[in-house]
Amino acid sequence: MQLKHWIPLALSDCGLMAALFLQSCHSLAVLNPCQDYADMSTKYRLQCIQSTNASLSKTATQMSDATIAKVMIMAVDEFTLGNVDAWRAHLTAITWMIERRGGVDALGVGGFLKEVIVKYAVSHSFFKPHANSLSTPIFYE
Repeated sequence: MQLKHWIPLALSDCGLMAALFLQSCHSLAVLNPCQDYADMSTKYRLQCIQSTNASLSKTATQMSDATIAKVMIMAVDEFTLGNVDAWRAHLTAITWMIERRGGVDALGVGGFLKEVIVKYAVSHSFFKPHANSLSTPIFYE
């Protein structure tokens, strides 16, 4: 099961945990709109941004699975908030990182990260198939 890889990755990176809590706040706010969830989502968004910036500043973690996952979650967050320009910027960054890693097939987390990114990419049309494969990400302009 791929979750046996995903959970340890999420627990190993405080920024990734913040990103997951950010998405949880959005989901809970839909069920029970209140200022507390808005306040918490702002807190978690800031933590995720700070962690991502720190990851991007180090060569060893610039294109790590955790960094790609954080940027992906922030892209979803921007899309949810209706910020299309920021969403596109995040998708451009994700595409660049994945290309440098050798395509989605090179991503780790037991295939889970590839599965999530490909499903999101196909549903939002930011990957296009290349040679009958999604292993080469290409961002639609």
